[in-house]
Amino acid sequence: MVVDMLHETDTTDIALLSSFRYEYLQRARLLHPNIALAVLAEEHHPPSLLHYLNRVSACAYHPAVDMCANELILQLKQEGIRVNAWTVNNYERAEELHSLGAGVITDWPQLFDKKREYYAK
Repeated sequence: MVVDMLHETDTTDIALLSSFRYEYLQRARLLHPNIALAVLAEEHHPPSLLHYLNRVSACAYHPAVDMCANELILQLKQEGIRVNAWTVNNYERAEELHSLGAGVITDWPQLFDKKREYYAK
């Protein structure tokens, strides 16, 4: 299991384990009470989102990028829950999300680094 591998490699303190499945997150929490967990969502937010995130003690929420309304990001940020949108492959959208305090999960991180370097000049 993933949690075992994290223990074996002594990397539980730098890992963020995310899943679409509540029962997997709940099991990971039981196996390692201090591991950082994130909830993944693809088509819709779980009902009672904040309550859902708090039930597994999630420190982050990973919704699909088209589900990331500005208000959602700001609300969860205020509650101390990090939002990381996926899959963001558009630089302008990534910058917009970053300006709100959200992170991005992308297929092309090297392209974002090159653009950031270009605009920093």
